[in-house]
Amino acid sequence: MAAVGIRIASNWRGLASIACAMSCFVLMKKHFLLIFTALLMGFSAVDSFADILPITINGNLTVNTKLTPISFTSNNTKEPRAFYFFGIKKTGSLPPGLTLNQLGVLSGVPKVEGNFTFTVQYYKSNKREVHDSSPPITIRVVKASPPTITTTSPLSPGQMDVPYVQGAGGVIFQARDGIRFLPTPDKPTGYNWSLSAGKIPPGMTFNTVGALSGIPRPNPKLSGNFTQPQTFTFNITATDAVLGNNTKTFSLTINPPVSPTIVTDCPLPEGLERFPYPLVLLKATSGKKEYKWSVGPSTSPLPTGAINRFPDGLTLSLAGAISGKPTLYGLFVFRLKVTDANGMAVEKECRITIRPAPEFITDKLFICARVGDDAGCFEVKARGGDQPYTWSQTGLPPGLTINSTTGKICGNFTQAGNFTANITVSEASVMKGNATKSFEIVVKPQLEITTISPLAFGIVGRSYPYTSSLSPVKIEAIGGWPSYRWTVILGKLPD
Repeated sequence: MAAVGIRIASNWRGLASIACAMSCFVLMKKHFLLIFTALLMGFSAVDSFADILPITINGNLTVNTKLTPISFTSNNTKEPRAFYFFGIKKTGSLPPGLTLNQLGVLSGVPKVEGNFTFTVQYYKSNKREVHDSSPPITIRVVKASPPTITTTSPLSPGQMDVPYVQGAGGVIFQARDGIRFLPTPDKPTGYNWSLSAGKIPPGMTFNTVGALSGIPRPNPKLSGNFTQPQTFTFNITATDAVLGNNTKTFSLTINPPVSPTIVTDCPLPEGLERFPYPLVLLKATSGKKEYKWSVGPSTSPLPTGAINRFPDGLTLSLAGAISGKPTLYGLFVFRLKVTDANGMAVEKECRITIRPAPEFITDKLFICARVGDDAGCFEVKARGGDQPYTWSQTGLPPGLTINSTTGKICGNFTQAGNFTANITVSEASVMKGNATKSFEIVVKPQLEITTISPLAFGIVGRSYPYTSSLSPVKIEAIGGWPSYRWTVILGKLPD
């Protein structure tokens, strides 16, 4: 009867059940049938209670590192699982910080290093009957190694007054090992960073993300008035999620500032005498803003006919703006200078050509004009500016027009009077320089003889005219331009 309570959950238990049954058979032959039935039940139980899995846990666990949950299972199917639960045999122990719940899930964060051996058991709900057991399982828990900073020293050199950008946003320090924080915007590398000793260059910052950035601005007294490199040495510490840390010494050299560079092309745009100069804003790069501009005479050999100064009538502001109205034409040669906030300066030879504005050569129009006369296509002339010229007018006498391309005034005078003609010539450059001149034009009426024919009679042998007053006969005319010249063009006077 004792054999009825046997449970065989693995091969070694089956063998034990067989040995017990055989002993009972020898001692209690009359119960042979009952014991044989028990053996059959035992072997049936072996098939029902397979080993608990897994039977090993690969690899080491790390102190303060969360364990990825491990689920233990049993192949028991004879009874509903609600009647069974998992537990740890009392002769062993889990690493502190780990737990095994009734469903067989091992989880937690190990807190202590060492080797821990335990046995997982599958209990029936009465808590007394072990339905299955795993072989002894050993877990090794080790301490995490501290972080190792992988960024190398010295860092790439920087340039004074130039943003320090070795990578995006400056230098992002890197490390490996240790127990990382979960990556977040505040800890993208998984570590907490700090400046633990020394000083970084003035103008730069170092934050807990591990970013070194900014615009280096060393002390001019320490950097030879910005002419010598300056090296900074400092310690950077990386701390992981369990306060493991590593410190490394770095050096960073900041080179002196570079002089500004004038990038505006020379020669500068041409100007036109007496007309506003097109606004030009000089440009520079490098150095430290703000820039200050100035101009002085050229120090190079001058081209033939060149004038060694800034164009008359133009000004250069400290901000580099050129403006004004040139008052003299010619080729002007000069030297531009820009000075940055550090006092670093650079010069550049430059020149501006100022072209003469258009001006009239013609002084007068149509002397002694009369009604009915042909103007003869009189050509108005000018010089200066860019050709071809464009001509226009207001106030010409009636009957006359001006050709807009040639400047020729053509037509016939049709009306007498005093006229003021305003002639404008425009040059072809983008500045559209022009000149206007007023001409006074007098057009007289057509010449007409007013003396009535026939003249007074005369007597042969007597003085003419033969009158009591003996006054000569005067032939008169109007119109035209006095004084008149009289001639006989047909016939002849009496002898």
